[in-house]
Amino acid sequence: MDIFTHILTPKLRKALPALLSIVLVFLAGCGGGSSDKTTFTSSQGEPTIAITLPSNNSQIGSGSSITFRATADDDKDGDIGDDIEWSSSIDGQLGTGKEITVSLRPGQHNVTAAVSDSDNNSKSARITITIEENSRPIISISSPSDGADFIEFDSIEFIASATDSEDGDISGQIIWFSDIEGEIGRGSTISVDSLSPADHLITAEITDSGGLTERSRITISVLEAIGSVNLSWSAPTQNTDNSALTDLTGFKIYYGLSPGELSNVITIDSSGERTYNVRRLQPGETYYFAMTAYNAFTVESSQTSPIARQAQ
Repeated sequence: MDIFTHILTPKLRKALPALLSIVLVFLAGCGGGSSDKTTFTSSQGEPTIAITLPSNNSQIGSGSSITFRATADDDKDGDIGDDIEWSSSIDGQLGTGKEITVSLRPGQHNVTAAVSDSDNNSKSARITITIEENSRPIISISSPSDGADFIEFDSIEFIASATDSEDGDISGQIIWFSDIEGEIGRGSTISVDSLSPADHLITAEITDSGGLTERSRITISVLEAIGSVNLSWSAPTQNTDNSALTDLTGFKIYYGLSPGELSNVITIDSSGERTYNVRRLQPGETYYFAMTAYNAFTVESSQTSPIARQAQ
């Protein structure tokens, strides 16, 4: 038996997609006639591609970081997602890969993800997203002041405000962070007494409905509290109009690290007390103290002149 193999590449007037070659195998036998077998080898079809993120017709605030994600597969090449090329009808080329993160200018964008396989067969997918005009929010910390000092276990009040042209007053959405403790509270005003002794970078953060984020920062110092100061005083006996003081109810001690900033307050709900040991102070540090008295109607006297004492 003789076997003849012919590989023919035909020239067709009308091209057939995916047709590469025709292989003809002729088998001839002695006195037994003949038979033939034809095998068709075709190229692979077009790749498939789909955009999975974001959804079509999404509306996104300007300045936001947008993640685009897509999948692309080919029968011959397999996963070709890394070859996806992204483009915008407004911003042009955006990047390459199965996932990219970019910011786009305001307007309606036709975003295209395109890919080609090793046979140069191409496929693309497209979504439309709208980037809305969005002004950045404004945030400001009003208390405490930058560089303020506190003692461990002090109750520190943090106050900030935030506004946005589109959303209005969004102060209630502020999130507070310490670079040491992490998140320490939420809202326009918070009180924290658990900061560890250290220098803290405090951040107030706000994000508007369009996804734009702004931050305001201050630095405060929290000093280790192992010292104390003993105070003693005489109780007042008259009101400011020289009438007899008959309803003395208690005292308040104001103290701090400077005579002009007595931000710490201790309330003593007893008219009979004449001494108090102020604890949780920094040993060797000089503190300033002033006092008031208050009556049954919680009306306070004026403060005494500050005195200086060193914590032991």
